[in-house]
Amino acid sequence: MFHFCSDHCRHRFEADPQRYAEREPEPATHASA
Repeated sequence: MFHFCSDHCRHRFEADPQRYAEREPEPATHASA
């Protein structure tokens, strides 16, 4: 199951899911306080 931040992101994924399925996950960059 996928969760999207907005309808825009969901539509981009639905238009070309292979583009995102084949990518390596990007490392999370969180700033600590």
